[in-house]
Amino acid sequence: EKSAAARLARPLEDQIYGLFRAYFQTAERTRQWNVWTAIDWNEAASSASPELLSEVLQAYRESLFLPDYSAHALHSLRSSRGRSWFLTRWSYEEGKHVLALHEWLLRTGNLSDDTLRDYADAL
Repeated sequence: EKSAAARLARPLEDQIYGLFRAYFQTAERTRQWNVWTAIDWNEAASSASPELLSEVLQAYRESLFLPDYSAHALHSLRSSRGRSWFLTRWSYEEGKHVLALHEWLLRTGNLSDDTLRDYADAL
């Protein structure tokens, strides 16, 4: 029922879906990046001040709720083809950001994978 309430008039839904397709085509062609090869991890990790570490950890903590935000929004928007598929694509991209934050936290040497896993579990 919640999803059906999100449905817009058919012409507008079709327009939104067309925008999603155009966005996806552009993203595939120009904005794809690889977490492990697009970043010079040696350089990135070498500038880890305590203040920077604290800020990255805060961003990581907030990013760990991505599946919750996405699931809730997707449930509400599922009947909207363009918006639900845009949200799915957006969630994938945001997931790459979580991986990048995780990788940075590991490579600074301040936190281990076990520590980050325990940290995520505690949230």
